[in-house]
Amino acid sequence: MRRRSANQRGFTLLEIMIVVFIIGVLAALGIPNFVKARVETQKNLCLSNLRIIEGAKEQYALINHKPQGGAVDENEVDRFVKNGPPQCPAGGEYTYGVVGTTPQCSLAEEQGHVLSAAYWQEDEQGESGEEEDGGGGGRGKGGGKGKGKGKGRGQGQGQGQGRRGQG
Repeated sequence: MRRRSANQRGFTLLEIMIVVFIIGVLAALGIPNFVKARVETQKNLCLSNLRIIEGAKEQYALINHKPQGGAVDENEVDRFVKNGPPQCPAGGEYTYGVVGTTPQCSLAEEQGHVLSAAYWQEDEQGESGEEEDGGGGGRGKGGGKGKGKGKGRGQGQGQGQGRRGQG
């Protein structure tokens, strides 16, 4: 066997084992989080697709004078979707349902791809809810600060001849 001279350097077996152990621990912590993030992203994209289908279905019903509970033609509804019929990123199949019902994904039970009624209630509150009175606090032409409060979507008006909702 050769002996090392004082100027030769290298890693010992113990150092290499420690590095391999640390890499293994990081992989064991990171991979499940990556998989979870991927599944959650697929679910969110599927829910977004279901919202798009619902909007297209509402447009179809409005234009074709379909009543609540009326049957829809999925091919006709797909004409109202910009890039054609959406595909579930996790491989599920979409069922459009009748007018007035939410579309469904075949992965609703096992992966939670469900468009709940709570979404629609939150959306309606967001459009006409509490945040609307919070204005922007824009400066008026006379230099006065606006009366708006908060970061809401409303329109604050400056004192005097102020402009609407800036800032």
